[in-house]
Amino acid sequence: MARLATRMFGIAATAAAVFAAAPAGAQAGSPTTCSATTAVAPSIRAESHTDAVGDIILSCSGGTPTPAATAVPTRTLTVFFNTPVTSRVLASPWAEPLLLIDEPGANSQLACQAADGNCTLQGVGGNGVAYDGSTNHPNVFQGQVSGSTQVTFANVPLDAGASGRVLRIVNLRVDAAALPMSVGATPVVAALSFSGGSPAISTPTPTVGFVQPGLAYSARTADGVAELSAPTALHACATQQVATLRYAETLGTAFKTRVAGGGNQNVPGTIYNSESDFFNTGLVGNAARGDLGSAGLADFGTRLKAAFDHVPTGASVFVPTAITGAHNEQFQLVAGETEPYSPVAPSGGGPAGTAGVAIAGGTGTAVWEVVKANPAGFDTADIPVYVASGPGSGTATVSGGFGPNVLGATVPSFAGLSAPTNLVTVAPCPVPGSGAGGAPKLSAVSLTNKRFRVARQPTPLSAKKKKAPRGTTFRFTLSTTAEVRIAIKRRASGLRKGRRCVAPTAKLKRAHAKRCKRFVTLGTLKRVNLPDGQNSVAFSGRLGRKALRPRSYKATLSAANTAGHPKGVTLSFRVVR
Repeated sequence: MARLATRMFGIAATAAAVFAAAPAGAQAGSPTTCSATTAVAPSIRAESHTDAVGDIILSCSGGTPTPAATAVPTRTLTVFFNTPVTSRVLASPWAEPLLLIDEPGANSQLACQAADGNCTLQGVGGNGVAYDGSTNHPNVFQGQVSGSTQVTFANVPLDAGASGRVLRIVNLRVDAAALPMSVGATPVVAALSFSGGSPAISTPTPTVGFVQPGLAYSARTADGVAELSAPTALHACATQQVATLRYAETLGTAFKTRVAGGGNQNVPGTIYNSESDFFNTGLVGNAARGDLGSAGLADFGTRLKAAFDHVPTGASVFVPTAITGAHNEQFQLVAGETEPYSPVAPSGGGPAGTAGVAIAGGTGTAVWEVVKANPAGFDTADIPVYVASGPGSGTATVSGGFGPNVLGATVPSFAGLSAPTNLVTVAPCPVPGSGAGGAPKLSAVSLTNKRFRVARQPTPLSAKKKKAPRGTTFRFTLSTTAEVRIAIKRRASGLRKGRRCVAPTAKLKRAHAKRCKRFVTLGTLKRVNLPDGQNSVAFSGRLGRKALRPRSYKATLSAANTAGHPKGVTLSFRVVR
């Protein structure tokens, strides 16, 4: 590491000679010296292309303040890294790294307004210029990404101060994934130099971060006990959980929200543990150099990605829309890998609380964003995956990791996913059994009791000899495996609208529409993957916890599978006291 730092500093010193020195006529003052440190060298995710390193702090002392009415000398400061710089470029070459002078408070930060970034300050003698953010006293200077591994702050007016100066560099992002991994943590090293070698920097090569793996991903059995050693077998016409995808932090701060607390992160030296670094949405620079109010602000929080491939034709993949971990960490399914945060709500077709993954050409992607993290512990997201079979067959695979995986497109962005794991082997649906296969047919449809009382519980039925029995049972025969739905309907008053009988409205009443009777659905009993042959479905007379009132009702039975859904069969029954 020492040889690396020495070599980098030699490069920096050579490069510094080409940068502009103080303008002619400026008062140089006596020598000033600085030392470079990093208050906190953070752990950086080895998978990341855009992780922020620690702030670099230059503590400078010595020198003589510039005399009054004399231009303060300018200096160009360059920072080199041992890996590519990936800080966001706002308006090339102007980027998001910022140089703050004398730790300006959140309400006293003033950026240099010049279009070319060169602001002129007049000396005041005495204790030197006050970098207090007052008019014509900027204390925030924008950097340029002037090479793949360097950031430059050109022509910064730097006056000596009686109490010294503190220069803080923020919003430095690097490509950790480009560094070769070594045993333990791999250091990210910076090398700093001023143009012309003045001020001198006594410690020019601080370590600004340590690169370590941030995520342990695995595709596991449905119960999460072990890693998948073979794909789960999915039976024909079935919907079941086939695996649990586990995303576990190996660094305590690998999972991050977009911002901490929802507001600006503009207090120098504060550690926020978010994907964003230092940002102040109220900071205004010059439009020619980009939107300075967006400097340091990430596009979204950490995202976890699952990529499905070779999904058989017609098969469906369902995943939960919201996950809560053991430390109350929370993850939300979002609409797209690189899209702004847009939560996905649960949808129909799969288990409760899930949404379908869009599958095209056998591939699809699901992405969850960290919306609540626990920096004090190691977070884990266990995400169940459900698959429903279709007419096609085959073995689907899954890969996982951080996302998105597009270098330079977003902050954050990450290296590629894990190698694919065989997830599930799908049998085609429908499968001919003893019946005819194809679209299902209902026959021999009947009710054991057409007149019954509501059962005390929504489960097993009981009968009374002296009174009407409690509950009833629907009986029917299926030609092939299918999903059966039984819609319970009651008669209601209506008004004629053309040939239809619809719910009464004020408009129809004013038009003196004819009265009619219609049936409205109160609820539906659903049974999936019923086999061909004889079947029965018990009905207690309750829909959920709500008991049907004594009156006449109709029940429409319908069967469906991927081959079709023929017209249903309707029966009548009466609930009595």
